[in-house]
Order: sequence, then structure tokens, then C-alpha cells
Amino acid sequence: MAGKVNPGRRRSTVARAIAWIIFVVWAVFWIFFNLASGFTEMADLGFRGLLMHLIMPVLLLLLMWISWRWELWGGVLLILAAILAAVFFNITRPDSDPINALTLFIMLVLPALLVGMLLILCGMETMRGVKLAG
Repeated sequence: MAGKVNPGRRRSTVARAIAWIIFVVWAVFWIFFNLASGFTEMADLGFRGLLMHLIMPVLLLLLMWISWRWELWGGVLLILAAILAAVFFNITRPDSDPINALTLFIMLVLPALLVGMLLILCGMETMRGVKLAG
């Protein structure tokens, strides 16, 4: 019996690991991008340029903390953030450039949606004992 592994538990562990790998890579990319942009803006706008670009990294770190403590709520907030990003960057407008909209969707919205859904599934399993498919 000691050699048996619960396949449902293994699936949730894999889903959780995939979610966190995507989340960390995505967040590190955007944190670096915003900090680099902020330092270049400092030449023109001074310290205000850096502060303006620190909003997204602080929000991402806050989302990571919330998701670490409460997976279900972190997943819900990530999906809401993805929807807000799609609206804010006009991805949903019919007259927006399709290549630009697709690029923004892949880089900004899709990772947040995917991680949000995985975290919601893992959070539901943790809270209620609901098993992932299988």
C-alpha cells in the first residue's frame, strides 16, 4: 500500500505546479518590463515616471501573495484582472488591429486566464475535497 499514489492528488499537484510556473514566469517578465520602462521614463518624467510603472509590479506581487494564501480567491482575481486588461487595452474592440490584439491577448490575458482557472480548480479541490477530472 505504501507504493500506491492517489492519481487525483497527483493531478492536482501537477496542475498546481503548472499554474505556479506559468504565473511566476509571466509575473517576472512583466515586473522586469515595467521596471525597465520606469527607469527609461525617469529621464523624461523624473521619479513620477518610475512610480507610474510600479503599479503593475505591485499589483502582480499582491496577486501572487493572495493566490499563495487563498488559491480560489487568487484565481478569481486573476480572471478579473485578465478581463480588465482586455478591456483596458481595447482588445475587445472590433476596430482594433488584429495582430496587436492577438499579441496583447497572448502576452497579457491568456496567462492570467489559464493560471486563474487552474488555481480555481486547485482551490476547489483543497476546500471541498473535489477531485480534478479522473
